[in-house]
Order: sequence, then structure tokens, then C-alpha cells
Amino acid sequence: MPAVWIKPGECGEESMVMVGKASMTKASISVETTCPYIRAFIDALPEELDIGQELSAPITETTIYRLAQEHVCRNSCVTPAAILKALEVLGGVYLPATAHIEFVDGII
Repeated sequence: MPAVWIKPGECGEESMVMVGKASMTKASISVETTCPYIRAFIDALPEELDIGQELSAPITETTIYRLAQEHVCRNSCVTPAAILKALEVLGGVYLPATAHIEFVDGII
């Protein structure tokens, strides 16, 4: 069961997302979060997601991003992307690897 800890930045909120196989083609998602927007987003997700559909659809057509659009407080929140990354690992598309965004001073 892939699990990811997400700390998106200045908002100070944190989430722990766990994805598991509900069946051969379906995933279940559980989340512990301090963010009321992410809680509303997760509560709106169906109990099971089709892994292949989520990973092959255009980003704006995924269930994750359609519901994030309705519930997440800002479009730069990395939590929806982190959930898709966890689904990639669950589906065997990619091995688990840490993603990283870092602001670097003095470059521009």
C-alpha cells in the first residue's frame, strides 16, 4: 500500500495519503489531513477509483482533478498530484520515488 506524506508549503497543512487495491483494477484512498479543503476533496471522491482511467485520462478529465477543482483551496496545491503519483506506484507504472519542489534564490 503506497503511502505519501504531503506538506504543500506555506499553508502549513499536512496530509498522509494511503492508496490500496480494492480489486485488480480499482484503488481505494484513505487520508489523514489537517486541511479542511483536502478533507472535503477526499470525502467527495468515490470509494473506489479506476486506476487505469485515472492514469490514462487527460489531467482535466481525471476524477481526482475534477473534484480537486471543486474543493481544493488553490490550483497550485500539490496534493492531487501526489495522489496520482501514489496511484502510479500502486498500478506498477513507476517505482516509488520522492518528488521535490524547491525554490532557489539568486537564479533569476
